Amino acid sequence: GRWVVTGVLVVLVAVLTPATVVARYARGNVLDTDRYVSTVAPLARHPDVQEAVADEITDQVLVQLEVEDVLARALEALAERGVPERVVGLVPPITDQVESFVRERVLAVVRSERFAEIWEDAHRVAHDQVNALLTGEDPGALEVEEGMVSLDLGVLVAEGRRGLLDRGFELAERIPDVERGFLLVESANLESGQRGVRLLDRVATWLPFLVLGLAVGAVLVAPDRRRGLLAVSLGAAAGLMLLAGGLVLARNWYIDHGQPQTMSLDAALGVAQTVLAPLRTTLRAALALALVVAAAAFLVGPSRPARAVRRAVTRGVGAVR
Repeated sequence: GRWVVTGVLVVLVAVLTPATVVARYARGNVLDTDRYVSTVAPLARHPDVQEAVADEITDQVLVQLEVEDVLARALEALAERGVPERVVGLVPPITDQVESFVRERVLAVVRSERFAEIWEDAHRVAHDQVNALLTGEDPGALEVEEGMVSLDLGVLVAEGRRGLLDRGFELAERIPDVERGFLLVESANLESGQRGVRLLDRVATWLPFLVLGLAVGAVLVAPDRRRGLLAVSLGAAAGLMLLAGGLVLARNWYIDHGQPQTMSLDAALGVAQTVLAPLRTTLRAALALALVVAAAAFLVGPSRPARAVRRAVTRGVGAVR
């Protein structure tokens, strides 16, 4: 009967250990402003993310400039004044040249340290809205519409306008202050994620103590406490390995269902890997601890392999001495 109770407690530890790791990650790295900003800050230097942001800003700048229409009217006016009409056919190549020039200047801004500062400041200011988004409250300035989440890049558009004016591109004066959103998440299942984050936020405080109490209870109830400790450690390790597999599935889900259509696959992978990096680190540390405890509980036991390992270690230490 005691082994049955121990088995039930071990199963609970295996189930709740990964939930504890995820809950602490959500509380500490997502809902905490400083840690959230430090988590997303590397994205400002990710080449694929920089390319995606530059494309978004370039598109917005060209929309505001109406380059193709302006060129078409200007060349048509020249044609009416006697210039050969074939100059009208120069609209597409000139438009392409203007687009390349604008994108070059915008990309230079995006690759600068100024962009990294703006990126961090934007996320720090918007973190209250991120919290509201993840907990299902009023999202405020962070736009959420039909499962789409975007971060306002209006400051970067203004910075790109300044860079163009510095290069003598006077047409950039026509670019007004705009609110251009950089799409981060696009999913119809956003509400389900919000419910999960709310639940994790509520249990993040007491869940670690519950898991620790269950683990201690399993060891104390077991007729053989060494074997009980071994079972608890292996159960926790099994749960953490399942969590590792779940992270792979979560990344694939984001690529398949949450990746914005305007973001390249490499940029989406960069976002997923950067955001999940702290969770992976915590997961690896917890898994290593569980395996070390399991190995220790195994090696102090009376089994033949354990005795063989102990003898080998003793001989090795004696040889070194």
